[in-house]
Amino acid sequence: MRKLLKSFASFSRSERAGLLVFSVVFIVLVLIKATMSMWVSIHPSIEQNNRLASAWQEFNEHQNINASNGIKAATPDFINLNEADSATLVSLKGIGPVTAHNIITRRAKKGSFTDISQLREVGGFSDSTFAVLKRLLIIEARSSNR
Repeated sequence: MRKLLKSFASFSRSERAGLLVFSVVFIVLVLIKATMSMWVSIHPSIEQNNRLASAWQEFNEHQNINASNGIKAATPDFINLNEADSATLVSLKGIGPVTAHNIITRRAKKGSFTDISQLREVGGFSDSTFAVLKRLLIIEARSSNR
């Protein structure tokens, strides 16, 4: 270590300044690279972005079809969580196109809901939103003709 310090001291002032600038630039580049790799790991994947985009497109297509037909969506008193389509779910306050897509995906993967509390598996609901949805959603078995 002493040899390194002696050799550093033997450099001219401009050489020491250049070495110091080089060291600082190198450290900054390493920090930027580490930050970028951390950002990439928490940023949504392309697959998630595609899933969100398709849910949004499905919602917009449904809205356009209803608008062109002059149909105004009526909200029924209760919605069967096991049979509701994306547009019906989106008509509920607190459920957007992505959440509706996630509910339908959960139904496809794990089967019909048997209890309203299973809606929590989908996630994204505050306690107050879940309380409202509990009053609007019912659980009935899917009909066999579908």
